[in-house]
Amino acid sequence: MTLSLAVASLALSIALLLAIDTLRTQARQSFINSLSGTDLIVGARTSSINLLLSSVFQVGAISTGVEWSSYQQISSDPRVRWSIPISLGDSHRGLPVIGTTDSFFEHFKYGDQQPLQLQRGDWFQKEHQVVIGAEVARRYGYRLGQELILSHGSGESFLHHDRHAQTLSGILAPTGTAFDRTLFVSLNAIDEIHQRQDNAAHGHDPLARRSARTPEPRTALHSHDQDAHPGHHSEHDEHDEHDEHGEHDAPGMVATPASDDLHSAHDNRQISGFYLGLKQRNQALAMQHMINTSKIEPLTAVMPGVALLELWHLVSVAENALLLVSALVLLVSLVGMLIILLNSLQQRRREMSMLRAIGARPYHIVTLILGEALVILLLGLLLGLGLLYGSIALAQPWLLSQWGIDLHFQWLSLEQIYWLAGIVVAGLVISLIPAVHIYYYTLADGLSARH
Repeated sequence: MTLSLAVASLALSIALLLAIDTLRTQARQSFINSLSGTDLIVGARTSSINLLLSSVFQVGAISTGVEWSSYQQISSDPRVRWSIPISLGDSHRGLPVIGTTDSFFEHFKYGDQQPLQLQRGDWFQKEHQVVIGAEVARRYGYRLGQELILSHGSGESFLHHDRHAQTLSGILAPTGTAFDRTLFVSLNAIDEIHQRQDNAAHGHDPLARRSARTPEPRTALHSHDQDAHPGHHSEHDEHDEHDEHGEHDAPGMVATPASDDLHSAHDNRQISGFYLGLKQRNQALAMQHMINTSKIEPLTAVMPGVALLELWHLVSVAENALLLVSALVLLVSLVGMLIILLNSLQQRRREMSMLRAIGARPYHIVTLILGEALVILLLGLLLGLGLLYGSIALAQPWLLSQWGIDLHFQWLSLEQIYWLAGIVVAGLVISLIPAVHIYYYTLADGLSARH
């Protein structure tokens, strides 16, 4: 029973140590694979890590947007090969929604310069169409042609865009990135949804006709000109009357403040940020400096690789702390194995002395103790590996759906093999304590009357 506890303790500590290291390395690799071939990420003034997390991994939020005119001006720079605008801030059943254009499907790369592929259907061609990631389709079983309702805000929102259902037009092939749990719609659809929502919030009636609008007051200069030119005055009156009758007689021509705003949506559009691909990568630093010091509006441009290094430096303290805790747990398990061996040695002291009496050499006894310790260590190691891979299989769907981390089965790295070898050596060294202790037992001590 005590040996079983020692094996279980070692197995749990080994599984914990390897699980933390596996999660750390695969999370880093998953983050690195999420974006490839993008030279700069541009957004409103914020920290580089926040811009990277929100625009690529949909973690966190962007407080302000980028003017569409700024995007157009930067994208037209002769050093830019391609650009991808993105609009964030909406969700579907807690999953992020990205508003973008055809350029996302055309230019976005992940992993080793791998392009996006459609598993079924087509990329959206109309305003009210949506493309979903592979994880979204797997989780909810969506089919092509099905209508999806978007929600305002991230997470579980209570404000749903019920009047603007999006028709499912395509499903992306799995990428192993955060985009597997993302939905993609057109920027025009995002603009229309938000514009109508703003109009409703300000009390505009979407069914009101232009004739119901309050006419703009004439300026004093305009009135003076009309008084000076009565002919023009009557012409204006006739023209206004003609417009009013025309608008009332054409029920299909419904022009409201809402529709006027929709017509000018492109002029007032704000996006969350955009990706840039340059013609020459060695121009990235100069382009970054130009954007960060731009007088158009406060903007931040980051290079994804540099921002990732900053992120790893930030989280390395927590990673090292977790590894230290797991190492201490492993040390406690090895000490527990030592205590169990010492206790079993006290119970088997007479047995060891009798073995010495029938001719067993001291190194035979030491080898016996070391062999028992080696069996405990190997059983704990094998059981720990089983727990590790079982945990990976169970946690993989949850990590992919919640965090976009593709935790998959892989063989032990060389570093992890060194760790396991070190654990075995450390266990054998610790087991030398009871082995040396039994070495000094004498035959008289083993056969004495007190035993």
